[in-house]
Amino acid sequence: MKGAAERLQQHGADLIVLDCMGYNEHHKKMAIVGSGLPVILPRTLTARIALEYVEK
Repeated sequence: MKGAAERLQQHGADLIVLDCMGYNEHHKKMAIVGSGLPVILPRTLTARIALEYVEK
């Protein structure tokens, strides 16, 4: 994870979006350490979208 994130950063990525609901906070932290970029975790994104819907 760390190495892949570093390669993405080296190729000009501005943001990393992990593409599997199975990724967790550990994976997110590894990607941040490897790249120094903001990382979006799908399970967190989904939860926040659901919260927006529920709060209406």
